[in-house]
Amino acid sequence: MSDRAFLDVLDERIRQIANEAVEEIARKVIGVDVRDFGAKGDGRDDTAAFSKATEVEGEIKIPKGTFLVSGIELHGNQWLRGQGRSLTTIKSLTPGAGVGIKRVAGSPVISDAKVSGLAVRDFNEGISARGVYESIFEDILLVGNDVNLRLGRGPDGIAGTIWNKFRHIKMGSASIRDLDTDAAGGDPLVNLNQFDGCQFESPRAPQLVGFGGNGLAANSFVGCEFKSGLRLHQTTATGIHRNYFEGGEGQVVLDSANLGVSILGNYCSNWSMAAIIIGYNQGQPGGNDNGVIVGGNSFITGRDAILIPANTSARGIKILVNHYADVVNYVNDVQGIAQF
Repeated sequence: MSDRAFLDVLDERIRQIANEAVEEIARKVIGVDVRDFGAKGDGRDDTAAFSKATEVEGEIKIPKGTFLVSGIELHGNQWLRGQGRSLTTIKSLTPGAGVGIKRVAGSPVISDAKVSGLAVRDFNEGISARGVYESIFEDILLVGNDVNLRLGRGPDGIAGTIWNKFRHIKMGSASIRDLDTDAAGGDPLVNLNQFDGCQFESPRAPQLVGFGGNGLAANSFVGCEFKSGLRLHQTTATGIHRNYFEGGEGQVVLDSANLGVSILGNYCSNWSMAAIIIGYNQGQPGGNDNGVIVGGNSFITGRDAILIPANTSARGIKILVNHYADVVNYVNDVQGIAQF
């Protein structure tokens, strides 16, 4: 090959690489549309099209319509963007099966993801935020799923649900719960999450269940509505610490089912219904240092505050300094506590 021919080939290859780089940057900045990958929204299976679309980083646009899929895997640095929760619907191809949106398989954790402007319905799980860090979920409708929103560690047991923002999520009827952690034991690692303006409407109370390790800590619920209440429940040693509840509606229950659990430093303000902390002990002898400790919790301008052992005959429960201000009713009784 002559020098001139070689330079021509090299020049063409450089142009090709440059064009590919520009296209990749454009996809990340401008985004792609699932229709570009074959999604139709016409009642046929669109799973393959969504799978191809989510291989691209950046914004993935989903137009108006109903798209049948077996599930969508979300990557980090990716924005799954519908046109509004009343306009764009992701629906299960097989009702009651699969997970609508979840972390991509094979990755222990994803971060900097975003899902917005869509409805997810009729799956076994609507959205699984297991193994998701520092991501945003907003303007979403979850309805008709067995569990609407699942939090906690991923299948590999490494990563939990940490430092995410859940904004303006409405959860309709769910056959099990609107919000749930894994039911099979192990510390769920659900910490530092923010729930703003969310509505939980299923007849069964949402619950976050901890099994030890890092407990349930520093989660905030601001302006949320819980039709059937919210329960933060810790079953083994560690605790429920520094959770924040502001300006919402529905009964809040913080409780424990075993020894060595502490319920400390939780804050509840301007909550229109009962704000309840229950320290529970299984009847261990008095003076047991492994008993439940309840202290440093604050109730400010709320309707009710109940602070008692669920087992009133139990001993070994340490009630430390808790703070009350402008609370309409302070009730030292178990009557009226919802059964979960």
